[in-house]
Amino acid sequence: MATDTDRPGDDLPVPSNAAQPKVLTKQSDDSGTAPEVVEVNSGAESHDEKSRFSALWGILHKLVGVKDFVSLRLSLPAELLDPIPNLEHWNYMDRPDYFARISDPEDPVDRLLAVAAWWFTRDLKYIDQKIKKPYNSVLGEQFHCHWVVDPTNSGNAGGQPDLSDDPRPTSRSSADPSGSDTAVGGMCDGNDSSDATTDGGLRVEYITEQISHHPPVSAYYYGCPAKGITATGMDHICARFTGTTVKVDPGERGKRMYLCLGQRDNEEYVLTHPAGHVAGFLRGHLTVHMTDYTTIVCSKTGLALETHYKDERWFGKAKHAIEGKIYRYDPKDPKQDSLHTHPVVVPKDRIVATLEGSWRGQVFVRRSNAPKGQQPELLLDLSKLQALPKKVKPLDQQKPVESHRIWKDVTENILNNRFAQATKAKRAIEEQQRHKTAERKKLGVEFTPELFDIDPARPERPVLKQSLSPSTSE
Repeated sequence: MATDTDRPGDDLPVPSNAAQPKVLTKQSDDSGTAPEVVEVNSGAESHDEKSRFSALWGILHKLVGVKDFVSLRLSLPAELLDPIPNLEHWNYMDRPDYFARISDPEDPVDRLLAVAAWWFTRDLKYIDQKIKKPYNSVLGEQFHCHWVVDPTNSGNAGGQPDLSDDPRPTSRSSADPSGSDTAVGGMCDGNDSSDATTDGGLRVEYITEQISHHPPVSAYYYGCPAKGITATGMDHICARFTGTTVKVDPGERGKRMYLCLGQRDNEEYVLTHPAGHVAGFLRGHLTVHMTDYTTIVCSKTGLALETHYKDERWFGKAKHAIEGKIYRYDPKDPKQDSLHTHPVVVPKDRIVATLEGSWRGQVFVRRSNAPKGQQPELLLDLSKLQALPKKVKPLDQQKPVESHRIWKDVTENILNNRFAQATKAKRAIEEQQRHKTAERKKLGVEFTPELFDIDPARPERPVLKQSLSPSTSE
């Protein structure tokens, strides 16, 4: 794991007298399990970036040895948070234009490459933005948004969407709680194209709901109705502090995403997540490093992609290198287990293409049937891309359970540097949630998600309720 020795000299040094947390108060939900919340007083007397980092450093050192501090539901003071809800920040749709073009290629290999290109863009927020600590989602919280993207059809794996209208810098909708336009609308069953286009552009939707508090789990849905593309899954992560880095792994319910191409005979792609490391604490400049292996598998086409996020050297410039291979497999053969997390040996005659490059830069494809000496194709150049801004409906049109409504007072106070008021508003929300939890327990009532059906036999695969009215998903 690299320690960011390649970073410029404007990094914030960690002072020897780093602020230490003054209070760690466990508030139990009386269940004998994980505490409802761990309240933390940062001990920071000022709110500049240097003091903020020092306070976080002190808090993390109190968590060394904790197996999963995400499950603790740390309640941080407002000065240590970024003014953005977790459901808004933590998503995989930094580039909805790549998502909308996945089903365009006629060749199955090119479609798999299109899925891979979109999957690589999910990490753009860790390339061109600082690492954020968003608000902890409350049970039943929802976030709805959409994008309108250029319908240009490239039809191949190598080209990128037209970037001439790519907004720079990326705007953040939480900075403007009123949002813009209208949010998510139109249900997608794989082929429905109603309300699928807006002013000649393709509409891409994002709907998510916090469905569990212990552990924190949210269900999500992405859709492009005009193209019949949907993706669903659960967000559930585990994190621990090693003393120098924070290691983030997919949680038990958040290991896979299910992507379906309705206009391609319902081809389904199962995608797995890499692990991540947040490094740079010793230098005061945090960066994300991806590690381990991911797979993208389509049983209908018999194609799989295995990608290796290579470990960094301890010294020298971080490369953020990846390498991968696309290969054919027989989904009916139990010996060919393609949903793995470790590298497998694939016979050379089954390898269709290889990938190499950087998940922060250029990714190239070399096809096995390419003429000898031919240069590899450019799949995408992540260094030239930025996350596209979300479109969120005005605050007065949102339901009380939507993220911007719930966190409105907290966000406004943080943006105006009124941190004491922001912390007070934040803890009022948390207290209200504890009261609701106690009431449900007293009445013997379990929480039921409003937007998603959860099959106990497949709890990692949520289904967006078809009974949603247009007003619910707009």
